[in-house]
Amino acid sequence: WSLGDQEEDYYQVLNVDPKARHGEIRNAYRKLAMKWHPDKNPDCESCLARFQSVAKAYETLGDENKRKVYDTNRGGYDSIPSDYSVRLTTDNYHSIMDHSVDIWVVEVYSDLDKYCHSIAPAWDEVASDLKGFIKFGRINSQTDRTLFKSLPITPRTTPTVFLFMPAHPEIPPSLMPIADINVLTLKRWILNELPIVYRTPGSAEAAEKEALATSRPVMVVYTRA
Repeated sequence: WSLGDQEEDYYQVLNVDPKARHGEIRNAYRKLAMKWHPDKNPDCESCLARFQSVAKAYETLGDENKRKVYDTNRGGYDSIPSDYSVRLTTDNYHSIMDHSVDIWVVEVYSDLDKYCHSIAPAWDEVASDLKGFIKFGRINSQTDRTLFKSLPITPRTTPTVFLFMPAHPEIPPSLMPIADINVLTLKRWILNELPIVYRTPGSAEAAEKEALATSRPVMVVYTRA
């Protein structure tokens, strides 16, 4: 699911009533697509954007299942709940991340994406299994798009899953391939992508003390000064 401007009201884009039948929606789409098609408006820069907006609206409203999800969540997207993830929003992101020393696995999702719905059980199972070791967070792409500029990566599709350590911005975030997300692949990816933190302790005793004190699943490599 490509991330475009999802804040538009798709019914307004197609100029149809929310109770319109499928045939009415299809006819409205065809009429507007013909009107704004770039081939008919070669010198109009805004026409391409309008054509794409119309196509995007019809992609959702022209599909019965997507339309049901869209209608359910208009004005309040949150139909993919998670019992083991922190919901990260524009309001709480910095207060959480600016002081966090944990490893985070974050998903950017869309309620209109069938794939996001299909992987939700696997996400919750892994988050439950690794609770206490790794933090899991989720960002709703419909309601918190302004948060994207604060993320260590730029989401371009949903779902986007990445792992990072806010306390160590020098360690690049890891981006998970989304082709086949399930319990096994998600766990395996997390374990393979655990970050390496380099330390230069004052003594071997200090290194041992730090290693024994931490319960976080992070690989620490100690180097000589």
